[in-house]
Amino acid sequence: MVKVVAITVVACFVVLAFTSACFAGSGEPGPVNKLGKGINNLLTGWLELPRQITISSKEEGVKGLPYGFINGLANMIVRTVAGAIDTALFIVPPFDKPLMEPFLEF
Repeated sequence: MVKVVAITVVACFVVLAFTSACFAGSGEPGPVNKLGKGINNLLTGWLELPRQITISSKEEGVKGLPYGFINGLANMIVRTVAGAIDTALFIVPPFDKPLMEPFLEF
């Protein structure tokens, strides 16, 4: 089980490393750029949960934990679904407007 988790984590980091090449280029966004942003959102959507909990707890203290959890869960689902849609439909224009901009750029 530990090997499966380790292999999955390494595979995700390898994919994320290759998506950084999608952001480089001549400045003209294309389908590869949209694909990279979609994969980025798809693989990092789960990070919305701890991110929103941290933001809410910094703003409101302990009272922000439940709100941050609910907000993070909702944002996690939205970001992951948006990434899946952008990844599946990367060939469909507009290429410069993904459904959600990734908050992490590699």
